[in-house]
Amino acid sequence: MKQLIHKNSVEGRILHGNSPTELIECFTETIGRPPKLPDWIISGAAVGMQGGTESVRRIWNELKSYNAPVSAFWLQDWVGQRETLVGS
Repeated sequence: MKQLIHKNSVEGRILHGNSPTELIECFTETIGRPPKLPDWIISGAAVGMQGGTESVRRIWNELKSYNAPVSAFWLQDWVGQRETLVGS
C-alpha cells in the first residue's frame, strides 16, 4: 500500500479487529459512541407514508387492527415543485 503525504507530518490510527463488529467497537471507543436510542424508537415500526391525512388514518387503523407495534409515522407529503438542472 502506498500513501502520498503532502505535508510535513501526518497523524493517524490503525484499527484491528477480527470482524466488522470488532472494528466498529474499536473505532467508536476512540471517537465516542452515539447516545442510546430512546425506547420508543425501537418498540415498533417507523412507518413511512404519503397520500394525505385520510390515507394515513386508514393505514393506522389497519395496523392497530393487527396489533402491529408502531413507534412513529414519517409523513412524506409536501406541496410544491422544485425546478432543477435536470427538470422538475
